Amino acid sequence: MKKEIEKLTAVLLLHKPGDPMHAEALRSRAEVLARVGRHREALEDALNYMQLTRPDSSFLLFCACQKMAIGDLEGSLADANRALASAGETDQMSVLAFRSRLLRHLGKDEAADRDAELVRRMSGE
Repeated sequence: MKKEIEKLTAVLLLHKPGDPMHAEALRSRAEVLARVGRHREALEDALNYMQLTRPDSSFLLFCACQKMAIGDLEGSLADANRALASAGETDQMSVLAFRSRLLRHLGKDEAADRDAELVRRMSGE
């Protein structure tokens, strides 16, 4: 993973912001950093990526996960809400499941129960 991070860092140095390769290298490096538990750095790259492009719901959910990992639960909830607002039907279930767990961490059990119920209905249970 260290080599992959170094390779992506080199791509970032070669391609300036505005170049699509720069944005993709930020996104890729954020994902690699998250896999090795470097969540703050992953979030920094993710936020920089979001300044350069319009993120999809799965990337917003990625950001929500990084914020949750570093203890920014309210920020995580805001990103989860943005992900849900932009999610297509197929992504809604995973965003709702994540948000339900997050709401439990925040002590918002009624809202968490509502999301969990929606997930159950969507999955046909």
